Amino acid sequence: MTMSDIDMQRKFEVKIHQVRDYFEEHEIPHTVKIFKGDNTASITMDYSTQVNADLIIIMTDQESSGLFMGNFAQQVINHSKIPVMSVRPSEGDPDRISVGY
Repeated sequence: MTMSDIDMQRKFEVKIHQVRDYFEEHEIPHTVKIFKGDNTASITMDYSTQVNADLIIIMTDQESSGLFMGNFAQQVINHSKIPVMSVRPSEGDPDRISVGY
């Protein structure tokens, strides 16, 4: 994450916990790590390669700078050698997520 706003970090962590709870409920192996830096797409792809990940899961609730998704999501989807799955908050409740494959 690149955020320095404590409230934004809290909201981000709430969404991460929702995804983690979903995975645990469905017995899906996973790892949660939070990194801070300037280029989050590069950090994400580098870490995923380092741990030999099978899948990168991203949240696409950031401001849209492209046609369909934000800059982070575009970079990861366009440059990752590892499959990418996107999850996004439910439109009715910003504290809930919907999982898309």
